[in-house]
Amino acid sequence: MKKILVLAMAAAVVSLMGACKKEGVYNPKQKIAKVYSESSSTDSYFDGTEWHTNSHTQSKEIVEEWTWDGKLLTQIAYPYTSEDANGNVTTKYEYTKFTYDGKQLTEVSSDWERMAITYDGKKLDKIELYYSSYDYDKASSEPNAIFTFTYDGKKISKMTANIEDEEIANGKNGRPQMGRMTRMLLQSLTPDARGTEKMLAATCEKARKAGAKGRGNVDMLLTWDGNNISKIEAKYMGMTVQTIEYTYDDKNNPYQGFLFTLVGDLPFEDNPLGFGNENNITSSKMYEPGDEHPYTENYTYTYDGKWPVSCSTKHENSDDYNRYSYTSTVYYEYK
Repeated sequence: MKKILVLAMAAAVVSLMGACKKEGVYNPKQKIAKVYSESSSTDSYFDGTEWHTNSHTQSKEIVEEWTWDGKLLTQIAYPYTSEDANGNVTTKYEYTKFTYDGKQLTEVSSDWERMAITYDGKKLDKIELYYSSYDYDKASSEPNAIFTFTYDGKKISKMTANIEDEEIANGKNGRPQMGRMTRMLLQSLTPDARGTEKMLAATCEKARKAGAKGRGNVDMLLTWDGNNISKIEAKYMGMTVQTIEYTYDDKNNPYQGFLFTLVGDLPFEDNPLGFGNENNITSSKMYEPGDEHPYTENYTYTYDGKWPVSCSTKHENSDDYNRYSYTSTVYYEYK
């Protein structure tokens, strides 16, 4: 699940800015307290005579606990269970912490990852991502990736990610790596983390085949519809590699204005609400130039008034001998 592939696209699309929003300030009317997840899958195959089916279910469990100091989010805790030699199971926690200059977010950190955020007045100027090559090592002293932003008025129109091409394709030291901080960055800056990861993979493959070495840039061009991103165009060396188009509901997104959203330590397909547009994404359509069969993702919500309390997505594929279905749901509990 740790993939360096997301890095170059990780800060691809900043979706936090409404016309009156100050960047780096997150103060939603509904504050998230806890996040839960559940999933189920069915895998069937035909042996020539009959179908055989295997099913797996992950029951609903808590994956995040949010701590607030007044209007500021200060910490997200991620519970996990640990079993000792005697079979005793205990709950432990990992943490991501948030540092501010006044009310403006300047750093997000864990024991082995760190994001440093700088601003030009009220505008986001640069994000530097530091991460470790191996689990539980300290983050590097030099930035592994640098993300810069271009504006059209008050909204970001382009984001450029500068990162080592070999790391994009292969992972640092040949070992793919994507820690929680990178997931946070990806899922906060893109309307659809799963689609963006696929987009990045295609971009990196083209870079690898072109013999890319050293540090390179990936550009993401943004099209806005009000305070939601309607299209992302990814370019490498001036060539369009992938395009994603989005649709939204008319309800409130609890992550709007939060630059670094996260929906648990889960696979991409389990993270349908990890973004910061004004409204909640209902579909994404990804395609390459000339592609007649885009990859489409759909999302279904339940609401309490104008706020989502759950979001589900379902994936299915089948042929004459195989059938697969996967459904995941994320739940939100507010303060």
